[in-house]
Amino acid sequence: MQAPPYESALGYIPEGGWNEPLDGSGNTQAAAGGGGFSVYIATPTWQTGTGVPGTEGRYTPDIAFSASGHDGYFGCLAAGGGDCVVVNNSFNFEYFYGTSAAAPDMAGITALLNQQLRSPQGELNQRLYQLASVTPTNNVFNDVTVDSSGVSPCAVTTPSMCNNSTPSPTGLTGGLAGYLLTAGYDEVTGLGSINGANLLSNWAVFTWTNIGSTSHTVLAGQTTLEYTFLVTPTSGSTFAGAVTFSCDFSPTDSTLTNSSCAFTPPSIAAGTPSPSGTTVSMTILTVGPNQGTGAQLRHRADKRVPWLPLTVPLAGVAMLGLASRKVSRGWAIVIACVSLALVGFMVACGGGSSSSPPPPISVTVNPITTVQLYANETGNQWPASANQAQFSATVNNSSNQNVTWAVTGPSTNGTIGSTSGIYVAPATVPSPATVTVTATAAADSTKSGSGTVEILTPTAVGAFTVTVTATESTNSLTQQVGLVVQ
Repeated sequence: MQAPPYESALGYIPEGGWNEPLDGSGNTQAAAGGGGFSVYIATPTWQTGTGVPGTEGRYTPDIAFSASGHDGYFGCLAAGGGDCVVVNNSFNFEYFYGTSAAAPDMAGITALLNQQLRSPQGELNQRLYQLASVTPTNNVFNDVTVDSSGVSPCAVTTPSMCNNSTPSPTGLTGGLAGYLLTAGYDEVTGLGSINGANLLSNWAVFTWTNIGSTSHTVLAGQTTLEYTFLVTPTSGSTFAGAVTFSCDFSPTDSTLTNSSCAFTPPSIAAGTPSPSGTTVSMTILTVGPNQGTGAQLRHRADKRVPWLPLTVPLAGVAMLGLASRKVSRGWAIVIACVSLALVGFMVACGGGSSSSPPPPISVTVNPITTVQLYANETGNQWPASANQAQFSATVNNSSNQNVTWAVTGPSTNGTIGSTSGIYVAPATVPSPATVTVTATAAADSTKSGSGTVEILTPTAVGAFTVTVTATESTNSLTQQVGLVVQ
């Protein structure tokens, strides 16, 4: 061991396959790495490269880590009975090796990879074989061969570090023949052992950086200003595979999904040259009553019923027309006689001793169609028209036009002014989302009319973290930006 920082290895130590055919007492045992191919799972299209035997099936292993029992690992693992508490100047270690050592090794490297790229990388195998195709340029893998194992002579029939054969119950020979170490891939150590630092530095096939704003603020219903990113191939000046983009939101919101994000360009085709990188812009469309881009208040147009008194009676026009004309004395007498005759006829027709009952009172509510409003979320900065609606009522066949307004159901259905007819949406969407408002005639409390309001779900008011992902084949990189909805 050298001086501080007390590194125990000064460089790469040549490796062989794990194979311990004899135990501490000299008896034979099967303690070695496995390998071979599956008769059930076909050879994946990506499992190619130097040393891959062919297409017999899914070949294993993919990679290897130090696992021998004669140089295993010590650890304070409480689950395994280890105890790191010092008692009487001593404490207990747990000793482990084999898969119990190799699997946590790979899990640790994967955790570092996910941390560096800021997103889970999912299935890693395809990228591992891609990286192996350019080894030793990137030095990601330490190729384990017969020479590096130090075994000479090497025979597949005799278990040793140059193979994964097993002994017979009575001696080293006569057991199950395994596979030999070879250059490149082999069915003893796979692609070899991993150089963790080189794996991390060579994993990404492109870079994905934010070159614009880190956050935007909008009113619910508006589209954000642009977020801007740069995606650049790391190998040469051309994208090897198609690059796609996606987004997700935290906390989750039913109105915000991947389809809420619009990317320009929406994707980059494989083989696209981009020596300086490609700029990608993204906007996010929220859901709500407001329009436009950014946090600018936009008042919606009021939906009002046309004012009927503006209609000029045609009869009045006709009368004015006659009044404006000059007629002779003779014609005036004729017109007067005809008018008196008509009046007499009308009086005669309307005469008699019987009278008709007055027509029944009814109430008509406007708008007659369903009004759509968004829930009046607490803390929103929307104009009043975004979550309010003006209702009006006509009491037919009565000179008393007064009505009393009410909302059917609980207070969670919203409120309405008893005399004003102004309905205000609730803070959350009720169940069911359709609300009924009624107008009861003051002239007859048994007569009423109704209108309906549908309460829609807006994007929640608050702050969101948006994870923006660029993906090429099995490789994903992420950037995080902010979204504030008011």
